[in-house]
Amino acid sequence: MLSRDGMISNAKEIVSKSSEKKILPNLFVEQEDLTLLKTKVATDNLKSKTNKKNTSESLQTSDTKRLGAHVDQWVTNQESTDHQTIVNTSIDTLLAETNWMETIRTHFLEEINIKRKALGNGPLKLNDIINDLAQEQAKDMAKNQKLEHSASSRMVKDGRYNFETYSSNVSYNFTTINDIIQSYINNNKRETGHYDILSVNAYKDLWVGMAKGTDGKWYIVANYGKELPKK
Repeated sequence: MLSRDGMISNAKEIVSKSSEKKILPNLFVEQEDLTLLKTKVATDNLKSKTNKKNTSESLQTSDTKRLGAHVDQWVTNQESTDHQTIVNTSIDTLLAETNWMETIRTHFLEEINIKRKALGNGPLKLNDIINDLAQEQAKDMAKNQKLEHSASSRMVKDGRYNFETYSSNVSYNFTTINDIIQSYINNNKRETGHYDILSVNAYKDLWVGMAKGTDGKWYIVANYGKELPKK
């Protein structure tokens, strides 16, 4: 199987060989790499048609726009496919990622916001300032093999996040991001409050932590709130 860098290299080679290429290969490349490819195609088209009539130049511009639209759509489709793959991949497998916790937080947030949007609520944003508090809480839960609601006391002691309102979802023994979030939806039927992360529009921030206990289970913290206005 080709490495990611190998896939990118192949994609660049394919596009550089054919300025008339209309369909990009089904390879995983990042947004900036696709932008480079799109620029390469547009530049090659301009060079090859410099001496042609205005009508040809007009057609070239149209071709480039169509190709650009195709690339943009391809990016959207690829990102959606990648996201669904990640949220349904086991957390243990995601540990192989270089920045595995960043990957989990990013896609956890994205999936939460997909569900919030479907309910007519605004998106949350990751609060990188206090993600470490959620991570410390998750580590303590994993160490003690016990769920704990200690977010408020940790925030008060830490002092970096003065909350107007907040809530906390703690859970364990789930294996994928999708399983975790689906449990919030299922808990709505039992009125546990976990569904608030999706259903309450007032919340604006999210901070997430995950740690694995010696019992082999994952302990998950998803805290969400709204900060007091800065003075």
